[in-house]
Amino acid sequence: MDRRLLAVVGVCVTLFVAFLARGVLLSVGRVALVALLLALVAGVALLVTREPAYGRFTVGERTRILRRPVDEQGAHRCVDCEQAVTDGERRRFVREWVLFGVPLVLLDDGENVYCSACAGDETSELADDELLREK
Repeated sequence: MDRRLLAVVGVCVTLFVAFLARGVLLSVGRVALVALLLALVAGVALLVTREPAYGRFTVGERTRILRRPVDEQGAHRCVDCEQAVTDGERRRFVREWVLFGVPLVLLDDGENVYCSACAGDETSELADDELLREK
């Protein structure tokens, strides 16, 4: 076979394979783009409909305290008065890095239990630094 003919056939086969690969990549790219756009729209819809943890324009490191009643009676001791907790409050503190109201990175967290007397006492409110040290 002539080398020139072999070179022409090789170039034609290469162009044909490149054309097919281009078509496959374009169709995969279109599907990926549509899937990405749908995921983006679903994520924005989820963020808009949920109650935000912080204000929508909050950016930076923030701490929040989540409060709920103690469910296990007597299994814990109060952080302030060291008494067994029969009726009280469990406070979970969360220090996070926030971007536009959405917590992105959990920096630190912990939990404290207070009896009902200390939970209602204004002096039992600890500063963020003290909360972070206790666990």
